[in-house]
Amino acid sequence: GPVQMRGMGGGFTQILLNGERIPPGFSIEQITPEQVERIEILRAPTAETGARAIAGTINIILREPLRARHNDIRAGITSERRHFSEDASWSRNDSLSDTGTYNMSLSVRHSDQLTDTLARTLYTNTLSGATDLDQRNFSQQLGIGNHLFFSSRLQWRLGPGENFTLTPFIVSHRNHSATEGRLDQFAGAQPAQYATSRNRADINFDVMRFMSMLNKRIDQDTRYELRASGGQFSSDTFSALNQFSSSGARTLLQTTGTDAKDRSWNIAGKLSHSWGDAKHALVGGWELEGVKRTENSLTLLNGVQQLADFGEQLNVATRRTAFYAQDEWDPRPEFGSYFGLRWESIETRSDTNNANVRNTSRVLTPLAHGVWRFAAPSRDQLRLSLTQSYRAPTTQSLVSRPSLNTLFPVPGANTSVTPDRAGNPLLKPELANGIDLAYENYLKAGGIVSVNLFARRIRDLIRNVTALETVSWATSQRYVSRPQNLGNATTRGIEFDAKFQLTELIDSAAPVNVRANLSLYNSSVDGVKGPNNRIDQQP
Repeated sequence: GPVQMRGMGGGFTQILLNGERIPPGFSIEQITPEQVERIEILRAPTAETGARAIAGTINIILREPLRARHNDIRAGITSERRHFSEDASWSRNDSLSDTGTYNMSLSVRHSDQLTDTLARTLYTNTLSGATDLDQRNFSQQLGIGNHLFFSSRLQWRLGPGENFTLTPFIVSHRNHSATEGRLDQFAGAQPAQYATSRNRADINFDVMRFMSMLNKRIDQDTRYELRASGGQFSSDTFSALNQFSSSGARTLLQTTGTDAKDRSWNIAGKLSHSWGDAKHALVGGWELEGVKRTENSLTLLNGVQQLADFGEQLNVATRRTAFYAQDEWDPRPEFGSYFGLRWESIETRSDTNNANVRNTSRVLTPLAHGVWRFAAPSRDQLRLSLTQSYRAPTTQSLVSRPSLNTLFPVPGANTSVTPDRAGNPLLKPELANGIDLAYENYLKAGGIVSVNLFARRIRDLIRNVTALETVSWATSQRYVSRPQNLGNATTRGIEFDAKFQLTELIDSAAPVNVRANLSLYNSSVDGVKGPNNRIDQQP
């Protein structure tokens, strides 16, 4: 699943690549470890990195090129259930000129996996205690994939503290899977939907993108940074589901073909100025981003086109604008402060045959951080943050075009736990007021022990709600799951981390490195009756 922090779902965590948001269609699993220089973790949002980080921010910094020529080749093979997967990678560092360097990495992977899944589903009438439906589903999937990732980083030194960087990368993925399933029904008023099933799926996608950055000085205390990036993501998917009765007769054939193309661009500028013997650092900047998506989708159920009212083509455009300012001030060596303000606007437009969407969200977020270094010359310190952050609805959650459940196919009825899924164009962003308090204790040989406490009060929490609706794509009412703003929620937790050598605590101890982590989380959603009314995916 997606990376997550603070016991919140993946959508609450902001993922950056060299300070920029991950582009459409890109996944951090596509980055090989050899390409990563370091990973920065920010537990609270800042004006510069963005306020769409209720849980925090993870910034992946790619490795800078070296002047020395260097080639590195790696290869590996994995066996799982007698199915073999192979991978190989090549990376190179070298000089372009007296001022220019570059690195490039190429990795290829072939995967072959066999996966068994067994699920048991019980529908129980909570009033009578009777079992209305009891089903067991077993499936076996064989998946074969081929994956290519290429990235390069070209860098030119323009002067002291000045440089220009260009980072292109290409990703290509091909995956084929075949699944066979068996459904056993032990209880139920109606016969089982099928006895056996066969499903095949082909998923292909390609990503091409470049990122560029210019760092220049105006004078000794003032510098500016310009960034520009652009690229394209395209995908082509096809799936075919066959269901058969116990006699072997086919009862359902559903095919879905979808091709999508995303074109996106981003430009940004930042101006930094320090004064007062570098005790003040003032930063201001702006960001402008656009994404345009075209998607064609066709679903046939037993040869009949589904969702014809929505048309086969979907056009979605998103425009994001942001301005920010922040001031870092150290009035005394033992005290440090940070104050920031960020304004961000996201406009989304979606056009289909009968469901046009216009959604605009604007958020102003104040941010304040403080640090007290109370044990000089030791680095022990206390940190306090008061922040406001938000999470904007995803484009997919705004688009009302539904996704149909295949276990209970249209035009008949379905159940509350097998709903169709659709978006909600009226969604508002989630807003969170947060407080963070951290204590960091640095030991004599570089070890660290830290305790972090946090709390977030979230307004307009987005959660999927299932309801029985009269729909245009079926002759009977269907249960449909849609995201809704459900009200308020609270999440809180304490995180303990330790990293040290045992000799830092006990002089005569064995030379053992110790790593420890303990995290405790709790949350509650006001609009859901307790107990266990937690936010999604909270461990």
